[in-house]
Amino acid sequence: MPFIFKTKDILNKLNSAIIEKNPFSMIRFGDGGLKMMYSIYHQNKENIKIIGEKEGIPYENMKYIITLWAKYANTADFIDTPSIYDGIKFWKRYKKGITPINCRTQLLLNNWKNVYSKAGISTEFRQYCNPEFNWLSILNNPLNLLNIMKNKKICFISIFDNISNLSGYDIKYVKIVNHYENHFKNSFSDTITYIEENVNKYDLWLNSSGELGRIYSGRIKELGGRVLDMGFVAQYWNNLERPLRFSKFMEIDKKNPLQLQLTKSGLRYKDYI
Repeated sequence: MPFIFKTKDILNKLNSAIIEKNPFSMIRFGDGGLKMMYSIYHQNKENIKIIGEKEGIPYENMKYIITLWAKYANTADFIDTPSIYDGIKFWKRYKKGITPINCRTQLLLNNWKNVYSKAGISTEFRQYCNPEFNWLSILNNPLNLLNIMKNKKICFISIFDNISNLSGYDIKYVKIVNHYENHFKNSFSDTITYIEENVNKYDLWLNSSGELGRIYSGRIKELGGRVLDMGFVAQYWNNLERPLRFSKFMEIDKKNPLQLQLTKSGLRYKDYI
């Protein structure tokens, strides 16, 4: 298993980057990114169609987008590795509740290094993060993302033009279209333009924008900004509904619902996350 940085160490590096105004990015692929890369290189037309429609990516642009993924992953401070899902240092990858993922997805996760390499993503001497870092970053630890966000100027790319639960933070929202609404055609160009014109106005960018979002993250760092890939944390902060696949391991914090806390089952992994 490759060395995987703990959440607190990544957050400390992010905090230092904000203070010193150094560029920083975290890019996570998860099983969704792996599926897109694998499907393109093995010409799985059924999967390509499903991914393209959901993420709003035209087929003719997919290979170029993966090329950009590799470019920006290779300059990111951290990328994720699914090797952590071993049940020893971290819980296994589940669907809803504790339903196991299907065998095809498990094989894909096991083969992550070959998939990355095929796409041009370097796996040598990398700084890896847990694929669930976005959720781990909002655990109720002394240093978490919500604490870092205090008194910072933030830009949040997501499907929301406002998240009322985050009203206590200084946040500018850049809204993109939702799944199945043609992201590439209807949001991509405008979002890139906004990034290029405003990147250094913000202490931190938060990015919850699907498969195309990895390009946003890469461009933000390339231009000198700092960005975290937050995935579905945006939806959680909006409706305060925890994903069911975490129900055994993480629950809503009793004192601050914007945070999560480890359950008894989750606490067994505390020393590794």
